[in-house]
Amino acid sequence: MRMRLKILTPEKVVMDREVDSVSLMATTGSLGVLPMHAPLAAMIGKSVLTFSDGAATSSLEIEKGFARVLKEGVTVFTN
Repeated sequence: MRMRLKILTPEKVVMDREVDSVSLMATTGSLGVLPMHAPLAAMIGKSVLTFSDGAATSSLEIEKGFARVLKEGVTVFTN
């Protein structure tokens, strides 16, 4: 099972793709998300977001913002 990862800035959609898992740093600690995760919202600080797609793992540096997690995926709102 896969989930949708969206990374949005005020100017554009940076990423919108299917992934297997997402890891990011919330202001309260590390957050790992798999498909069908319980819904939550979290503030995020400047950090590195990591996602896996099959055997490949990729990382992106993100600015502060917040993340919304729903059963179908993760949406990150950042500058």
